[in-house]
Amino acid sequence: MELAQESFNNYLNLFSFLLVPTIGLFTYLFFRKASINLAEHLTAQAFLMSLTTAISLLFMGLALNHVAVYTIAVFLMGRTYQIWWCLSFANKKGAIRNSLAAFASFLFGYVLYDLLISLMVGIDIGMKVGAMR
Repeated sequence: MELAQESFNNYLNLFSFLLVPTIGLFTYLFFRKASINLAEHLTAQAFLMSLTTAISLLFMGLALNHVAVYTIAVFLMGRTYQIWWCLSFANKKGAIRNSLAAFASFLFGYVLYDLLISLMVGIDIGMKVGAMR
């Protein structure tokens, strides 16, 4: 467990960067009819990541006393903006369908993100354990 935490902390900046292409890929796949290319999806996700970071810095005082409330609030604000972005660039027809597609794209993006992080941490732990022998 200690090795996993150490590996995660060592590569935290890489993990944060990895979230942009994973979610960008799935928003691109779910909203192909919107005539927006992959680069625009990646740019929007990078902007969203920076906006979420800025919002989280504004509420940093809340994090000192109420970590769970802070984490949920920042997560919900970020996802709300993502859904709004998808609705504004997707076809105007079917707001409920587009909202569900946006939610599904973020869900699949986070699942892929978690799998990639688990794989990277597992490889790092394996290399550390192999070096100890």
